[in-house]
Amino acid sequence: MEADTPAARAMASVLLQRKLALPALASRLDGEEVVFVLRGGSMLPSIPSDARFRIRLGRGLGATGSIVLFATDSDLTVHRVAYRPARGRGASYLLTLGDNCLAPDPPVLQERIVGTVIAVEVAGRWQAPGPTPVRSVCHRLVRAISLATAGAALWLSPDAAGGLARALMQLERGLRAPVGRALRRLHAGRLLR
Repeated sequence: MEADTPAARAMASVLLQRKLALPALASRLDGEEVVFVLRGGSMLPSIPSDARFRIRLGRGLGATGSIVLFATDSDLTVHRVAYRPARGRGASYLLTLGDNCLAPDPPVLQERIVGTVIAVEVAGRWQAPGPTPVRSVCHRLVRAISLATAGAALWLSPDAAGGLARALMQLERGLRAPVGRALRRLHAGRLLR
């Protein structure tokens, strides 16, 4: 986060001390805008790694499809809202999913939302974040199945949905590299024929 406004300086100070205090501070600074820097590739291509992005602080959740910054037990994460249950045991939670991920995150309490991403800096210019990128049929199918199962589990129990999401994320981490290599070999083989 760049400390270029009073709100950003206050948030930077809190971030250094306790990341879980950030949502409470953000709710007090409702409507302020701050700039963060994203590390990691989970939101590729919508938000490149090391890209600067602007968020509007506050707990007001965006619609499904919006990109939010939220606090986990150990970190801050920027992912897209994939599912918001209207009722059931999980009504105070939402499911988020990185654009470059196959498995959703464990359920996020709505009170952990810091703000909504409103702009991303690309080639020195600010622009609105784009929609979820179109991927292969296989990629979309796996995402849909993992999200549907986590959503059903969330409706029953946030703890069950969290366990399922963690298992799916671990499975994704273990299978992503070997499956990717196999698909590249298959694709290269077709190009050589």
